[in-house]
Amino acid sequence: MNENINAPLVSFIITAGDEPEGTLAECIESITALSPAQQEREIIVVDCGSETCMVDNLGPLRDLIVYVRLATHRLSEARNMGLRIASGQFVQIMEAGDRLCQAPYEHCLDLIRYEGADVVAFREGKKEDKEAVFKDSEKMSGTGYMKQYVTGPVDTYLFKRSMLGTLQFNTHRDYADEEEFIPQLLLRSEELIVTTAEACRTGIPGDGDEASADKRTKIKQIEESLKTIVHLQRVADTLPYRDNLALKRQTAWLAMEFIEDVITASRSYSFTTKKLEELRDLSLYPLPDYDYGSHYSWIRRLSKNSIGLRLLIMTLRRKNYYN
Repeated sequence: MNENINAPLVSFIITAGDEPEGTLAECIESITALSPAQQEREIIVVDCGSETCMVDNLGPLRDLIVYVRLATHRLSEARNMGLRIASGQFVQIMEAGDRLCQAPYEHCLDLIRYEGADVVAFREGKKEDKEAVFKDSEKMSGTGYMKQYVTGPVDTYLFKRSMLGTLQFNTHRDYADEEEFIPQLLLRSEELIVTTAEACRTGIPGDGDEASADKRTKIKQIEESLKTIVHLQRVADTLPYRDNLALKRQTAWLAMEFIEDVITASRSYSFTTKKLEELRDLSLYPLPDYDYGSHYSWIRRLSKNSIGLRLLIMTLRRKNYYN
């Protein structure tokens, strides 16, 4: 696919809902503070189901954005709408509660401008360190990346739009849509750079708090997570050997998170064992022996037998209770 040299450098896609007044404006201002001139950036705000038209509260900023209002509350549909509209060479997907940190994000922009990266994988942070020194990896493929790293949230990737092809977020998911999207996107990358730059701040007050979700919502999240794992396993089975291994390594991590979520949401031995059998049918239980660090190893070892599983349930329950 030929790049349009007159296209904006980056399309920033912001999904927004009923955040407190001023939250979206601060997000947009964190983008306009960056070096790309107005013609080099495209800011797309997709309003997914807010009670009122939030553009009315943006003042002069309204002239700097493309605004679309949807009736749906589904984040996946809002993100897909943003991707359909986007015309930039690169894409940054955000939520209204996110803030781009100027110096670290400028570093990410330099990696696509001058180093030829088709994907930049950066870090989230709580505050900007103006004197931080950034370390970057050598270029690698997305397959190589997934053999070394766990994939992160979608807002920690700046990626070339032409990589997408027909790929989009799964609109049958209310949750876990990015866990399905990101690995498939990264498999298309040939020149990915990992940087230590903490280029995005998340968790701004007003964001949705998963910790406060009721039990029914948590169980739905669990069921959708399992569907995501099933889908990625099926995709992996269609891929060449190296890509297959990389994607199955990611599904193993998702399986570990799934076990944790089942335990903390249900606090039930019988429910947990039922879900473990579903993982067994996918050849993901017992968890595969990957070097994912101590936490993965701890969950893997304890979940393999009934005594360890009961200890794990008791331990994770206590952790969930006090957190």
